[in-house]
Amino acid sequence: MVAIPGRQEEGMWHSCPTRIARRYVASFTLMLAALLLPVAVPAAAGEASGPRAYFPAAQPRVLDGSSPQPSAVAGTPAQPVVPLSEDERRYLASLPRLRVQLLTQWAPFSYEGEDGQPTGMLSAYLAYLSETLGLRLDVSSVAEPAESGRLRAAGEIDLNQYVEPAEMADRHLPTRTRPVESYPLVIVGRTDSPAIGDLSELAGFRVAVAAKSVMADLVRAAVPSASIVSAASPEAALEMVRDNKADLYIGNLATLDRAIQSRYVGQLKVVGATKERQLIGFDVRPGLEPLVPLIDRAIEAMPPEQRLAVRNRYLTTTYQFGLSGSEVRRRAAPYVALVITALALLALGYWRQRRQVAIRLQAERELQRAQRLAEEASATKSIFLAGMSHEMRTPLYGMLGTLELLSLTALDDQQRQHIGTIQASSATLLLIIDDLLDYSKFEAGQLDLESMAFDPVELVEGVARAHAPLALRKGLALTCYVQADLPWLIGDPDRIRQTLTNLLTNALKFTSEGHVDIRVFRSPTAPAKPSNESLILEVLDTGIGIAADKQAQLFRPFMQADTETARRFGGTGLGLAICRRFALLMKGGISVESEPGRGSRFSVSLSLESGRPRPPVEATLPNVAVMAREPVWCADVIAMIHQSGGRAIACQGDATDPGTVLLIADETQGPVPNGYAGVVRLEASGPLEAEARPDGLAVSAYHQAGILRALCRAAGIPLTSTASPAQRSMQMSKLDLQVLAVDDHPVNRRLMQQQLEQLGCRTTLVSSGEDALLACRQGQFDAVLTDVHMPGMDGYALAHALRADGFTIPIIGVTASVVTGEAERCVASGMNGHLTKPVLLQALADSLRQVLPDRSEALATAVRSAAERPQSDVSQDDRMLLIRTVWEDAQAIRQAVEQRNLGAVAERAHRVRGAVAHLHDWEEVADLCRELEAVARDAFDAAKQLADDLDGYLQVYLEAES
Repeated sequence: MVAIPGRQEEGMWHSCPTRIARRYVASFTLMLAALLLPVAVPAAAGEASGPRAYFPAAQPRVLDGSSPQPSAVAGTPAQPVVPLSEDERRYLASLPRLRVQLLTQWAPFSYEGEDGQPTGMLSAYLAYLSETLGLRLDVSSVAEPAESGRLRAAGEIDLNQYVEPAEMADRHLPTRTRPVESYPLVIVGRTDSPAIGDLSELAGFRVAVAAKSVMADLVRAAVPSASIVSAASPEAALEMVRDNKADLYIGNLATLDRAIQSRYVGQLKVVGATKERQLIGFDVRPGLEPLVPLIDRAIEAMPPEQRLAVRNRYLTTTYQFGLSGSEVRRRAAPYVALVITALALLALGYWRQRRQVAIRLQAERELQRAQRLAEEASATKSIFLAGMSHEMRTPLYGMLGTLELLSLTALDDQQRQHIGTIQASSATLLLIIDDLLDYSKFEAGQLDLESMAFDPVELVEGVARAHAPLALRKGLALTCYVQADLPWLIGDPDRIRQTLTNLLTNALKFTSEGHVDIRVFRSPTAPAKPSNESLILEVLDTGIGIAADKQAQLFRPFMQADTETARRFGGTGLGLAICRRFALLMKGGISVESEPGRGSRFSVSLSLESGRPRPPVEATLPNVAVMAREPVWCADVIAMIHQSGGRAIACQGDATDPGTVLLIADETQGPVPNGYAGVVRLEASGPLEAEARPDGLAVSAYHQAGILRALCRAAGIPLTSTASPAQRSMQMSKLDLQVLAVDDHPVNRRLMQQQLEQLGCRTTLVSSGEDALLACRQGQFDAVLTDVHMPGMDGYALAHALRADGFTIPIIGVTASVVTGEAERCVASGMNGHLTKPVLLQALADSLRQVLPDRSEALATAVRSAAERPQSDVSQDDRMLLIRTVWEDAQAIRQAVEQRNLGAVAERAHRVRGAVAHLHDWEEVADLCRELEAVARDAFDAAKQLADDLDGYLQVYLEAES
């Protein structure tokens, strides 16, 4: 049995088990195919007869059936015409009779026939050459190869045969023709010898080799440890194998097959094949080299049928080993059926596996593509919304800022009412924009919380004061309770304010009668931690309520309780979803309790870091009796006074202690009990500092500090600071607070100056970062308020330069951008804080208070008293300044376009657009600048991106080379 190497195609398989299974199945299939093929195989495939043997498909064919037949064979076609030149014909004609010598014992290639004349395949080829080239040949024979070599060396013969391994064919000896025949080398052993797969398996065997044969070198090259037994001739080597003096002999298939069939039937057999081949051709004596290419040309022109006829004539014996083909097929049939079934199952399993893998890979590709598209869409949406935010905030900044300043001028009641309506509508629009942008940033994962110290009492009361006018217009009682002993907290006050504003806006929107209550206090169930506060924000209302089956969808984006609610009350349906996201970011949550027709309670829990403790009250509080229609509100006010260090009880009638102060917690009408040292009334629209009225002192219901000071004032208790509101306002104007305002646009500088003056600040205006740096080096300032995006030295560079020079002055950046990381970038550049346009007085004052804590109270007073100061009308000079500045910018844009300076075009277009965006009659100019900026910036960004990519690739190559 011959070992058959299986062909491995591992590159087509995806898993190791499948690859191994296929390898074994392929090998087993080839073995079964060997058994099923006819055991007597033609030496040349396609022949009807001839010596037969089976060899692996990976080896060259044993006999080439496409070879032509010499003309010596009867019945062959006419001889071909070999193309020869005149010189070649003359050369052939000049040749004498050539002496040819062939071996006599090398059948079927050359041997003596029955008539004693040389015959065989080489004789047929010589006859063919004689007829086609006109050679005159005298053919003789010799028994020993050594004798033939001696006669050729002595010059006694002109042409003989050569035999050599295929690996030596690349020597290109000028006297040798190309091979006329090529046969594989096979291994012969006794009939009981095991199968041999290749020369590499000869270790341990005795290999017989004819004397002076190259087979010895071939065997040693394959197996250096092989045992070589020398024999006088090939015939002697076969006899040594038969007589067990050697185990194996190696020779070409044609000669060994003939020898076995004629002399060693039943004694020897072919036990294996090798990868080597033996070449047979003709060798001429020196001096006849020009004959070699002519012989090669003639052999090449030999028709295939002539070559086939030569082989059919001399390779007529067959070699049969083992069982007959019919017996093998009969015995192998069950196994073949089993293997075919197994192969079918394996093929089916493989096909199903490949199909599943293909389906999975396709699904993964589709998923990756969908994910990539979603990420690209999300990124595009975020970029668009960030840009849109800038576009919307810029005109809103101008509109709200101008409205705020206009509201402080001398207006009649109707004008002030119109201004209030516009301000409320603008604030609502800004809230909707904030909701949309915040949710988009939530979806993109780009919303980060800030961390700064803030006063929770002032934050909550500020929200209540902002919504008090709406409650009054709807006839609702708005109460606000904040636990008075809460310390300052560290967190994101803007997001907390936005959360409370959303809840309070919804409560006021969906409540038509009754009351709305704000309650902020420590969580009674959370464990106490010295560095952490668990805060609860509650908003209660007596509105329409929410059905239990609708409550779950309230916190989903763009969802409301029902379509009727959306139609009647409007809104985006994002407010509660954003509140929930904010609460989760602050390690808390949000919940709702509601019943249709009875109202709702929304509760938000937050976990915040504790800041500095709250400062003590300015004086010892008097005893207080609280009177209110609602028992809950009465209890809240009493708790606030207790937490502030005072004593309070519910009013039971006339006073029993003449030093007690009566606090009327709501706008209760009716008789006032007698005997109290003073009366303080809490009003929703009352002043922040107490004002004397005929029936007592009036103060805002949403300002704890003002309430406590009013109680002391009503009882005649002196405060630490005895200045009146007007005096405090005058003190603020004399605080000597010097602020440097930096903006490249004159209109924006004018707006910043007016806002700072409203806060009692003295302002120095500069138009560039370079001028600001010079001003700081030459003067003294309490704070710097700078635009972030400016040509030349921008706000970031200015902050870096000031910190590098050793300045510790507080720096506040102002930007219209809402891109994620803007706040971090401001802090990283050395700024102490940043403001997002539109900037209102309260936000500006809050930022100044954070960076100037020693001026905190004075700034708060300035905000409260800004409305009390008489103001003059807005000058028309600002509009003329705007027109002149925009004209100059337009000329600069034209010059930048001519110079192909895209960066300058984008900066100038942005500058003009920001200046005119809030003017309705300049909308066309704003639109043109927006398009111009987009085109210029896109082209500039694309060029910059390509330059960055080029730098990246070059860096990779430089690192690889180093």
